Amino acid sequence: MQIVDNEYRELKLDVSVSNLLSTSSSTSETFMVDKFWSEVSQICDANSKPKYGNLSPFVKQMTIPPLSNAKVERIFSDINRIKNQDKNRFNNKNVAAIIHGKEELRQLEGGCSRFDSDRSMIKLMDLKQLYDNVTQHEDEEA
Repeated sequence: MQIVDNEYRELKLDVSVSNLLSTSSSTSETFMVDKFWSEVSQICDANSKPKYGNLSPFVKQMTIPPLSNAKVERIFSDINRIKNQDKNRFNNKNVAAIIHGKEELRQLEGGCSRFDSDRSMIKLMDLKQLYDNVTQHEDEEA
């Protein structure tokens, strides 16, 4: 991701990209994002290597619309069920932990009835251990 970020930062200052943008906007045809990034992928550095070899494919992947947004809708529904009128004091970290747990259980074949816990997990559920972890975590954040 750092390489993509570096290429993006370099792209904003690149004269050849500015020329590409001004040429595209001066023509009467509609600006096409995929055509622009295809042309950006052709820009080479002094060693004749693609200058934006990581950024261009990344952006092309990001512009592909998902086939379905059902998974996102399901997560929003879960959040609404978790953080309702009775449980409105949950902070984002707690809600995220619950959502992550639910998603892991959804991916587990057979669901939660097939989940096997071991002794180390059960030890973590001890009240003293739970509260020690909470105060230790709060001390680290402070």
